[in-house]
Amino acid sequence: MIGREPRDIWQDSLEDGQRRLARPAAVLAATGLLGGFHITLGLLALVVTTGAPVAVMPSPPRTCLAR
Repeated sequence: MIGREPRDIWQDSLEDGQRRLARPAAVLAATGLLGGFHITLGLLALVVTTGAPVAVMPSPPRTCLAR
């Protein structure tokens, strides 16, 4: 990308966006489903890693973390 004109970079971005939007609906749905699954796993990991220390800590730190 170094040395390229901004208008060339912009044109390449537009072409890439048009190519992505022209994908079949099934491919877009599969991408959305997998993306949602990935986010759900990340949230689950967040809940587990924050909930585990709260379950074994004494009361004062547990109260601060649980809020």
